Amino acid sequence: MYRLFLVCSLLVFCACSVQEDVKIFAPYEGPLAEIHNVESLFSDSAIVRVKMKSPLQYELQNNDREFPKGVFLEFYDIKGNVETTLESNYALYDSEQKIYHIKGNVIIKNIIKKEQLNSEELIWNPVTEIISAPEDVQVRIQTQEEMLIGKGLTAKQDFSEYKILQPTGIFSIEN
Repeated sequence: MYRLFLVCSLLVFCACSVQEDVKIFAPYEGPLAEIHNVESLFSDSAIVRVKMKSPLQYELQNNDREFPKGVFLEFYDIKGNVETTLESNYALYDSEQKIYHIKGNVIIKNIIKKEQLNSEELIWNPVTEIISAPEDVQVRIQTQEEMLIGKGLTAKQDFSEYKILQPTGIFSIEN
């Protein structure tokens, strides 16, 4: 009987002292893929209209794309000549809205008209081919004759036409 009590006690003691190490990990929320030296082409009727380059692209779980080291875009005319460039320090492609949020030292240069836009934030819609800035974001456009400053912007993606939503500063008006 004593032996039976001893064996049962050992079994109970061993059963109580066994402990499983269960680790619970948080779900992974980082990028699904990391791509270096990205070059993407946007075409219309088999003609390249835009070339986008970035040193780093993250593919996110919600199908968005993040460009933490910025983007450089070249916009081409129908003959394949670069007419405008756009560069920034950061960009995020929103796959649901199909737009690019472009931020950080954004510079657009229209090579043909020799004009330059500077801003901290723009939105590029490759479907409508429109670049815009929210009404609270300052933009500065340097033309050959004048400096245009204001808040908010709507422009063609090649920067051939643009409209500052709330212009300020000194500028000339033709009669």
